[in-house]
Amino acid sequence: MDDSAAFQAPKLGIGMIFSSALKPFLQRRPDALDVLEIEPQTLWLADDPFEGPYFEFTPAIDMFAAFPQRKLVHSVGMPIGGTRRPHPAQINLLRSIADRLNSPWVSEHLSIAGTPHKAAGFLLPPLQTDEGVRIASENIRAFAKGMNRPVAIETGVAYFARKGFEMQDGEFVARICEETGCGILLDLHNIY
Repeated sequence: MDDSAAFQAPKLGIGMIFSSALKPFLQRRPDALDVLEIEPQTLWLADDPFEGPYFEFTPAIDMFAAFPQRKLVHSVGMPIGGTRRPHPAQINLLRSIADRLNSPWVSEHLSIAGTPHKAAGFLLPPLQTDEGVRIASENIRAFAKGMNRPVAIETGVAYFARKGFEMQDGEFVARICEETGCGILLDLHNIY
């Protein structure tokens, strides 16, 4: 991939993941934070978390949009490290929210949440193999196309020791970023 196509995040300043518990603080001190991150799926209603249909809880998004800080959108419903492809209805709703909030990029987990047939009920690490790079890269390209903006992948948690045939964490993430031009949302807690 051409280096000029690689994702370059703008410097947004100091921020936090938004929680409604922050609302009184932000109303008293609107200058305390430069950026707020939202996880839209936590504010959605869905008949089924994987198949939908999905509905935005608009009053919550409106309340979040009214804060003066820059906004970032972090997806928590379409982990892109496995064979379960990003759902078109989720993509459309997520893009709509990112557009409305003028999010310069959208991030998602480099994890798996199950197979196309069964939910795992938990974010799990993908196999860190050449095939894992290929699958994640395909998903990231589809996700980025659907978002119509740059994307970043959040580093996941390895709960067990890697198998001998798997790549090291850094090599796996680097290969995916090189293949797709995506950014990295470095979650230090997950790495630790």
